[in-house]
Amino acid sequence: MKILAILCLVFCALGKPHVLVVVDSWSIKDTHSLWFGKMREKYELSVKFIEDKSIKLMNFDEANYDHVILILPSVSSIDSSLSEELLLEFFDNGHSILMIGDTLTKKY
Repeated sequence: MKILAILCLVFCALGKPHVLVVVDSWSIKDTHSLWFGKMREKYELSVKFIEDKSIKLMNFDEANYDHVILILPSVSSIDSSLSEELLLEFFDNGHSILMIGDTLTKKY
């Protein structure tokens, strides 16, 4: 019984993985509400708009998120606090990035 209590404490302390979801339109939260609901069952989600200048993936050498999902179907280029270098640093530190775009998305 003590082992189960210890395991429960360990898993509760670990918590859910933290995922940053960056969108280019707030309507995505409505059109993809079922997906967001399913994701919230397993992950702690932070949804931010692409033009939000307060987005910080890393704080010194520590990641603020475990995963990043970029849902940007109507963006042709990105001019925000998420630079290519910051995304590569995040990825190189062992974290995952999922990018969802459109055929018109030219360059990140």
